[in-house]
Amino acid sequence: MGLHYVIIGNGGAGTSALQALREVDRDSEVTMISREPYPAYSPCSLPNLLSGEIDGECVFRFDDDFYERFNARFLKNTEALRIRTRKKTVELANGKHINYDKLLISAGAKPITPKGMEGIDLEGVHIMGTLDSTLGIIDHLEGIKEGRDQKEGGGKGGEREKAEEEMKPTKVVVIGGGFMGIETATMLRKRGAEVTIVELLPRILSRMLDPDVSRRVEEILRTHGIELILKKSVKSIIGDMEEGGGKKRDEGRGKKRDKERDEGRGKKGDNERERVEGVALGRVKGVRVGGKKLGCDMVVVAIGVGTSTWLPEAGSIPIGESWSIRTCERMPRISTLPVTLPK
Repeated sequence: MGLHYVIIGNGGAGTSALQALREVDRDSEVTMISREPYPAYSPCSLPNLLSGEIDGECVFRFDDDFYERFNARFLKNTEALRIRTRKKTVELANGKHINYDKLLISAGAKPITPKGMEGIDLEGVHIMGTLDSTLGIIDHLEGIKEGRDQKEGGGKGGEREKAEEEMKPTKVVVIGGGFMGIETATMLRKRGAEVTIVELLPRILSRMLDPDVSRRVEEILRTHGIELILKKSVKSIIGDMEEGGGKKRDEGRGKKRDKERDEGRGKKGDNERERVEGVALGRVKGVRVGGKKLGCDMVVVAIGVGTSTWLPEAGSIPIGESWSIRTCERMPRISTLPVTLPK
Protein backbone atom coordinates (compact mmCIF):
# COMPACT_ATOMS: atom_id res chain seq x y z
CA MET A 1 0.00 0.00 0.00
CA GLY A 2 1.42 3.38 -1.03
CA LEU A 3 2.00 6.49 1.02
CA HIS A 4 -0.13 9.63 1.11
CA TYR A 5 1.85 12.77 0.37
CA VAL A 6 0.35 16.17 1.18
CA ILE A 7 1.83 19.32 -0.36
CA ILE A 8 0.77 22.67 1.08
CA GLY A 9 1.33 25.30 -1.59
CA ASN A 10 0.76 25.37 -5.33
CA GLY A 11 3.54 27.63 -6.52
CA GLY A 12 6.84 26.79 -8.17
CA ALA A 13 8.14 24.76 -5.22
CA GLY A 14 4.97 22.74 -4.75
CA THR A 15 4.45 21.86 -8.40
CA SER A 16 8.15 21.06 -8.89
CA ALA A 17 7.98 18.76 -5.90
CA LEU A 18 5.00 16.99 -7.43
CA GLN A 19 6.86 16.47 -10.70
CA ALA A 20 9.99 15.22 -8.92
CA LEU A 21 7.96 12.91 -6.72
CA ARG A 22 6.31 11.25 -9.69
CA GLU A 23 9.72 10.42 -11.14
CA VAL A 24 10.35 8.04 -8.23
CA ASP A 25 6.84 7.18 -7.07
CA ARG A 26 4.04 6.97 -9.61
CA ASP A 27 1.47 5.20 -7.48
CA SER A 28 1.22 6.85 -4.06
CA GLU A 29 -1.58 9.30 -3.34
CA VAL A 30 -0.76 13.01 -3.54
CA THR A 31 -2.93 15.90 -2.34
CA MET A 32 -2.05 19.53 -3.08
CA ILE A 33 -3.62 22.32 -1.00
CA SER A 34 -3.83 25.89 -2.27
CA ARG A 35 -5.39 28.95 -0.68
CA GLU A 36 -6.04 30.53 -4.06
CA PRO A 37 -8.93 29.58 -6.34
CA TYR A 38 -6.68 29.07 -9.36
CA PRO A 39 -4.34 26.39 -10.68
CA ALA A 40 -0.61 27.14 -10.65
CA TYR A 41 0.27 30.46 -12.30
CA SER A 42 3.39 32.55 -12.84
CA PRO A 43 3.59 35.65 -10.62
CA CYS A 44 6.23 37.06 -12.98
CA SER A 45 3.63 37.29 -15.74
CA LEU A 46 1.18 39.39 -13.73
CA PRO A 47 2.57 42.78 -14.86
CA ASN A 48 2.16 41.66 -18.48
CA LEU A 49 -1.43 40.70 -17.72
CA LEU A 50 -1.93 44.11 -16.12
CA SER A 51 -0.66 45.91 -19.22
CA GLY A 52 -2.87 43.88 -21.54
CA GLU A 53 0.09 42.32 -23.36
CA ILE A 54 -1.20 38.83 -22.52
CA ASP A 55 -4.61 37.45 -21.63
CA GLY A 56 -5.60 35.63 -18.48
CA GLU A 57 -4.97 32.15 -19.84
CA CYS A 58 -1.30 32.91 -20.46
CA VAL A 59 -0.46 33.30 -16.77
CA PHE A 60 -1.15 29.65 -15.98
CA ARG A 61 1.93 27.46 -15.97
CA PHE A 62 0.42 24.17 -17.09
CA ASP A 63 -2.33 22.67 -19.19
CA ASP A 64 -5.76 22.03 -17.72
CA ASP A 65 -4.98 18.35 -17.19
CA PHE A 66 -1.71 18.89 -15.28
CA TYR A 67 -2.97 17.58 -11.93
CA GLU A 68 -4.74 14.67 -13.58
CA ARG A 69 -1.63 13.69 -15.56
CA PHE A 70 0.43 13.68 -12.38
CA ASN A 71 -2.27 11.82 -10.49
CA ALA A 72 -2.71 14.50 -7.81
CA ARG A 73 -5.83 15.66 -6.03
CA PHE A 74 -5.87 19.46 -6.18
CA LEU A 75 -7.75 21.25 -3.40
CA LYS A 76 -7.99 24.85 -4.56
CA ASN A 77 -9.43 27.67 -2.49
CA THR A 78 -8.63 25.68 0.63
CA GLU A 79 -6.73 26.93 3.67
CA ALA A 80 -4.60 24.73 5.93
CA LEU A 81 -5.34 26.02 9.41
CA ARG A 82 -3.14 23.87 11.65
CA ILE A 83 -0.91 20.82 11.56
CA ARG A 84 -1.08 18.02 14.10
CA THR A 85 2.32 16.40 13.67
CA ARG A 86 1.75 13.60 16.17
CA LYS A 87 -1.50 12.60 14.49
CA LYS A 88 -0.08 13.40 11.05
CA THR A 89 -3.15 15.47 10.23
CA VAL A 90 -3.68 18.77 8.45
CA GLU A 91 -6.79 20.59 9.67
CA LEU A 92 -8.51 22.81 7.13
CA ALA A 93 -10.40 26.05 7.67
CA ASN A 94 -13.58 24.47 6.31
CA GLY A 95 -13.69 22.06 9.25
CA LYS A 96 -12.32 19.04 7.39
CA HIS A 97 -8.97 17.36 7.91
CA ILE A 98 -6.51 15.36 5.81
CA ASN A 99 -4.26 12.58 7.06
CA TYR A 100 -0.76 12.30 5.64
CA ASP A 101 2.28 10.05 5.72
CA LYS A 102 4.66 12.68 4.33
CA LEU A 103 4.06 16.44 4.43
CA LEU A 104 5.75 19.17 2.40
CA ILE A 105 5.16 22.81 3.35
CA SER A 106 5.90 25.01 0.34
CA ALA A 107 3.71 28.02 1.04
CA GLY A 108 6.11 30.47 -0.63
CA ALA A 109 5.82 34.21 -0.27
CA LYS A 110 3.02 36.75 0.00
CA PRO A 111 2.76 40.47 -0.84
CA ILE A 112 3.84 42.82 1.94
CA THR A 113 1.05 44.99 3.32
CA PRO A 114 2.00 48.11 5.31
CA LYS A 115 1.00 47.64 8.93
CA GLY A 116 -1.25 50.23 10.47
CA MET A 117 -1.44 52.54 7.44
CA GLU A 118 -4.60 54.60 7.65
CA GLY A 119 -6.88 54.01 4.66
CA ILE A 120 -5.26 50.75 3.54
CA ASP A 121 -8.73 49.14 3.30
CA LEU A 122 -10.33 51.81 1.14
CA GLU A 123 -11.91 50.93 -2.18
CA GLY A 124 -9.28 51.50 -4.84
CA VAL A 125 -6.32 50.26 -2.77
CA HIS A 126 -4.70 47.17 -4.25
CA ILE A 127 -1.87 45.00 -2.94
CA MET A 128 0.10 43.88 -5.98
CA GLY A 129 1.46 40.35 -6.12
CA THR A 130 -1.35 37.85 -6.66
CA LEU A 131 -3.61 37.01 -9.58
CA ASP A 132 -6.62 38.21 -7.59
CA SER A 133 -5.00 41.59 -6.95
CA THR A 134 -4.02 41.98 -10.60
CA LEU A 135 -7.54 41.19 -11.77
CA GLY A 136 -8.84 43.68 -9.21
CA ILE A 137 -6.61 46.42 -10.64
CA ILE A 138 -7.73 45.61 -14.18
CA ASP A 139 -11.38 45.70 -13.12
CA HIS A 140 -10.81 49.05 -11.47
CA LEU A 141 -8.95 50.52 -14.42
CA GLU A 142 -11.61 49.49 -16.88
CA GLY A 143 -14.44 50.55 -14.61
CA ILE A 144 -16.10 47.16 -15.14
CA LYS A 145 -17.57 46.72 -11.68
CA GLU A 146 -18.58 50.34 -11.24
CA GLY A 147 -20.09 50.45 -14.72
CA ARG A 148 -22.05 47.29 -14.04
CA ASP A 149 -23.42 48.81 -10.84
CA GLN A 150 -24.53 51.91 -12.73
CA LYS A 151 -26.21 49.88 -15.48
CA GLU A 152 -28.04 47.69 -12.98
CA GLY A 153 -29.27 50.82 -11.29
CA GLY A 154 -31.06 52.01 -14.44
CA GLY A 155 -31.07 55.51 -15.85
CA LYS A 156 -30.50 56.92 -19.32
CA GLY A 157 -27.77 55.44 -21.48
CA GLY A 158 -25.82 58.69 -21.70
CA GLU A 159 -25.88 59.11 -17.94
CA ARG A 160 -24.69 55.54 -17.41
CA GLU A 161 -21.81 55.98 -19.85
CA LYS A 162 -20.81 59.24 -18.20
CA ALA A 163 -20.93 57.67 -14.73
CA GLU A 164 -18.86 54.72 -15.93
CA GLU A 165 -16.29 57.03 -17.49
CA GLU A 166 -16.04 59.06 -14.29
CA MET A 167 -15.33 55.87 -12.35
CA LYS A 168 -12.25 55.05 -14.40
CA PRO A 169 -9.15 56.05 -12.45
CA THR A 170 -6.83 58.46 -14.19
CA LYS A 171 -4.27 59.01 -11.42
CA VAL A 172 -2.50 56.14 -9.70
CA VAL A 173 -0.02 56.23 -6.83
CA VAL A 174 2.33 53.25 -6.66
CA ILE A 175 3.97 52.71 -3.28
CA GLY A 176 7.39 51.14 -3.75
CA GLY A 177 10.39 51.78 -5.96
CA GLY A 178 11.75 48.25 -6.24
CA PHE A 179 11.37 45.85 -9.13
CA MET A 180 7.71 45.15 -8.38
CA GLY A 181 6.83 48.83 -8.05
CA ILE A 182 8.72 49.89 -11.19
CA GLU A 183 7.25 47.13 -13.32
CA THR A 184 3.74 47.77 -12.01
CA ALA A 185 4.03 51.50 -12.62
CA THR A 186 5.33 50.93 -16.16
CA MET A 187 2.44 48.65 -17.04
CA LEU A 188 -0.11 51.02 -15.55
CA ARG A 189 1.37 53.79 -17.65
CA LYS A 190 0.97 51.62 -20.74
CA ARG A 191 -2.74 51.46 -19.94
CA GLY A 192 -2.92 55.26 -20.02
CA ALA A 193 -2.94 55.99 -16.30
CA GLU A 194 -1.13 58.95 -14.78
CA VAL A 195 1.34 57.28 -12.45
CA THR A 196 3.37 58.54 -9.49
CA ILE A 197 5.85 56.32 -7.65
CA VAL A 198 6.48 57.08 -3.97
CA GLU A 199 9.72 55.61 -2.61
CA LEU A 200 11.06 56.02 0.92
CA LEU A 201 14.71 55.63 -0.09
CA PRO A 202 16.75 58.32 -1.92
CA ARG A 203 16.61 56.48 -5.24
CA ILE A 204 14.72 53.70 -6.95
CA LEU A 205 16.04 50.15 -7.16
CA SER A 206 18.60 51.18 -4.55
CA ARG A 207 19.18 47.62 -3.36
CA MET A 208 19.79 46.31 -6.87
CA LEU A 209 21.57 49.07 -8.81
CA ASP A 210 24.49 51.43 -8.35
CA PRO A 211 23.57 55.12 -7.97
CA ASP A 212 24.52 56.09 -11.54
CA VAL A 213 22.47 53.27 -13.07
CA SER A 214 19.57 54.02 -10.74
CA ARG A 215 19.56 57.68 -11.82
CA ARG A 216 19.51 56.59 -15.45
CA VAL A 217 16.43 54.43 -14.81
CA GLU A 218 14.78 57.38 -13.08
CA GLU A 219 15.40 59.52 -16.17
CA ILE A 220 13.83 56.86 -18.40
CA LEU A 221 10.76 56.61 -16.18
CA ARG A 222 10.28 60.39 -16.17
CA THR A 223 10.71 60.47 -19.94
CA HIS A 224 7.77 58.07 -20.20
CA GLY A 225 5.60 60.28 -18.01
CA ILE A 226 5.99 58.55 -14.63
CA GLU A 227 6.46 60.95 -11.72
CA LEU A 228 8.82 60.08 -8.87
CA ILE A 229 8.63 61.19 -5.24
CA LEU A 230 11.76 60.02 -3.43
CA LYS A 231 12.88 60.12 0.22
CA LYS A 232 9.25 60.29 1.31
CA SER A 233 6.62 57.79 2.38
CA VAL A 234 2.85 57.61 2.17
CA LYS A 235 1.65 58.45 5.68
CA SER A 236 -2.01 57.71 5.02
CA ILE A 237 -4.53 57.11 2.27
CA ILE A 238 -7.43 59.54 2.04
CA GLY A 239 -10.95 58.41 1.23
CA ASP A 240 -14.21 60.14 0.37
CA MET A 241 -15.60 59.18 3.78
CA GLU A 242 -13.87 62.31 5.01
CA GLU A 243 -16.29 64.18 2.79
CA GLY A 244 -19.30 62.19 3.98
CA GLY A 245 -19.30 59.71 1.09
CA GLY A 246 -18.37 56.10 0.86
CA LYS A 247 -20.22 52.84 0.83
CA LYS A 248 -19.84 49.36 2.14
CA ARG A 249 -16.98 47.47 0.63
CA ASP A 250 -18.95 44.42 -0.40
CA GLU A 251 -21.85 46.13 -2.19
CA GLY A 252 -21.69 45.19 -5.85
CA ARG A 253 -17.94 44.64 -5.74
CA GLY A 254 -16.80 41.47 -7.44
CA LYS A 255 -19.29 39.33 -5.53
CA LYS A 256 -18.92 36.32 -7.79
CA ARG A 257 -15.15 36.14 -7.39
CA ASP A 258 -15.39 36.78 -3.66
CA LYS A 259 -17.89 33.94 -3.31
CA GLU A 260 -15.65 31.56 -5.24
CA ARG A 261 -12.68 32.53 -3.11
CA ASP A 262 -14.56 32.12 0.16
CA GLU A 263 -15.78 28.60 -0.57
CA GLY A 264 -13.78 26.17 1.51
CA ARG A 265 -12.21 28.97 3.55
CA GLY A 266 -13.09 29.59 7.19
CA LYS A 267 -11.03 32.75 7.60
CA LYS A 268 -9.92 35.72 5.57
CA GLY A 269 -6.51 35.49 3.96
CA ASP A 270 -3.96 37.74 2.28
CA ASN A 271 -5.66 38.41 -1.01
CA GLU A 272 -6.90 41.63 -2.46
CA ARG A 273 -10.47 41.93 -1.24
CA GLU A 274 -10.12 39.81 1.86
CA ARG A 275 -8.72 42.44 4.19
CA VAL A 276 -12.05 43.94 5.28
CA GLU A 277 -15.55 42.95 4.21
CA GLY A 278 -18.81 44.78 4.76
CA VAL A 279 -17.36 47.83 6.50
CA ALA A 280 -18.13 51.38 5.42
CA LEU A 281 -14.74 52.53 4.16
CA GLY A 282 -15.18 54.82 1.19
CA ARG A 283 -13.25 55.24 -2.04
CA VAL A 284 -9.70 56.51 -2.53
CA LYS A 285 -9.31 60.24 -3.10
CA GLY A 286 -5.62 60.74 -2.46
CA VAL A 287 -2.60 60.10 -0.24
CA ARG A 288 -0.64 62.16 2.26
CA VAL A 289 3.03 62.40 1.36
CA GLY A 290 5.50 64.67 3.14
CA GLY A 291 2.73 66.68 4.79
CA LYS A 292 0.94 67.34 1.50
CA LYS A 293 -2.08 65.76 -0.16
CA LEU A 294 -1.60 64.11 -3.53
CA GLY A 295 -4.86 63.41 -5.32
CA CYS A 296 -5.39 60.03 -6.95
CA ASP A 297 -8.08 57.53 -7.89
CA MET A 298 -6.13 54.37 -7.09
CA VAL A 299 -3.28 53.27 -4.84
CA VAL A 300 -1.21 50.19 -5.64
CA VAL A 301 1.03 48.86 -2.88
CA ALA A 302 3.99 47.16 -4.55
CA ILE A 303 6.72 47.04 -1.94
CA GLY A 304 7.65 43.41 -2.51
CA VAL A 305 6.93 40.06 -0.92
CA GLY A 306 7.77 38.41 2.37
CA THR A 307 7.63 34.94 3.84
CA SER A 308 4.11 33.55 3.82
CA THR A 309 3.25 33.33 7.52
CA TRP A 310 0.00 31.66 6.60
CA LEU A 311 -0.17 29.08 9.36
CA PRO A 312 -2.03 30.42 12.44
CA GLU A 313 -1.39 27.28 14.45
CA ALA A 314 1.52 25.11 13.42
CA GLY A 315 1.08 22.58 16.20
CA SER A 316 4.47 21.23 17.24
CA ILE A 317 6.31 22.84 14.32
CA PRO A 318 8.74 25.46 15.71
CA ILE A 319 8.05 29.04 14.63
CA GLY A 320 10.77 31.69 14.43
CA GLU A 321 10.77 35.38 15.30
CA SER A 322 9.20 36.36 11.97
CA TRP A 323 6.37 33.84 12.43
CA SER A 324 7.95 31.70 9.76
CA ILE A 325 8.92 28.06 10.23
CA ARG A 326 12.23 27.95 12.05
CA THR A 327 15.07 26.27 10.14
CA CYS A 328 17.91 24.23 11.58
CA GLU A 329 21.62 25.06 11.66
CA ARG A 330 22.06 23.38 8.28
CA MET A 331 19.90 26.09 6.68
CA PRO A 332 21.51 29.36 7.85
CA ARG A 333 20.39 32.76 6.70
CA ILE A 334 21.94 33.77 3.41
CA SER A 335 23.21 37.01 4.94
CA THR A 336 25.35 35.06 7.44
CA LEU A 337 27.15 32.96 4.83
CA PRO A 338 30.81 33.89 4.21
CA VAL A 339 31.33 35.54 0.85
CA THR A 340 34.67 35.52 -0.97
CA LEU A 341 34.95 38.07 -3.72
CA PRO A 342 37.24 37.42 -6.70
CA LYS A 343 40.52 39.35 -6.65
